[in-house]
Amino acid sequence: MRTMYIAKIIGLSVVICVSMITATLAEDAPSKTLVIWNTGVPTWAASVVDVSLRQKFRVVWEKKAVAVIIESNTVVELPEVPFDRVRVTVTRWVGKGGGLAEIQVFTNDTNIALARKTTASAFLRPDYYPSRVTDGLVKKIERGVPLDCWRLPENTTGWIEVDLSTMDDGKVPRESGLNGPTMNTGKVHIRGY
Repeated sequence: MRTMYIAKIIGLSVVICVSMITATLAEDAPSKTLVIWNTGVPTWAASVVDVSLRQKFRVVWEKKAVAVIIESNTVVELPEVPFDRVRVTVTRWVGKGGGLAEIQVFTNDTNIALARKTTASAFLRPDYYPSRVTDGLVKKIERGVPLDCWRLPENTTGWIEVDLSTMDDGKVPRESGLNGPTMNTGKVHIRGY
């Protein structure tokens, strides 16, 4: 887009052209942050995880041995690489087994993982299914038991993956992956930011 300005310098008319540059996501990618919410109880929670970013099933970045805060969230700054999936692998846990309450991927302050499709290596039973980590509920605990989370079977390592290119209902978003949110995801404050 071009804007033209007319200036008078000592009686002479001079046309100055100023180019306006509109930054797009492709040209100026926003920062990306992964927020991992643990179950919130020390009887069944992840303590250490590995994180990997994938593009069409190929690993493009990984971070091993990330310590996960049990009663809160853990923030992982992500590199500026294209990816359409985030995999979190529980390698150590406290209590009976590992699990997570929510996985959020923020582009600036918008959670683009909300309501995206999830898959997991395993889950304890039907009420602890994988899509619990993208439902937007970070903690729901009753009588010391986390209710809204994904749990692995007892004493088992395992992974959970969020597919940023597919909604939980199987539909492909209008703008897949990290090209922007396609739904009203709202703005969420992350502890420590």
